[in-house]
Amino acid sequence: MHVTESDIRATIASARVTDPRIAVQFDDKVDRGDIGALTNMISSLVRVFLGTTKNVDLETASRVARSYLP
Repeated sequence: MHVTESDIRATIASARVTDPRIAVQFDDKVDRGDIGALTNMISSLVRVFLGTTKNVDLETASRVARSYLP
């Protein structure tokens, strides 16, 4: 089952609150504008927080990642 953009955004918010180190890493990738690293991090966060049974569509993860870039 694929996760939605809403699921991904909720996961990112939860991860940032749960572990401040995640917030720092996420913000660093955003500040550097590293879309590839940000997409990979989002995919990893979804797998860790929602479980490995959830499939992360890389196109959706990339779209969400781009929305965080200035």
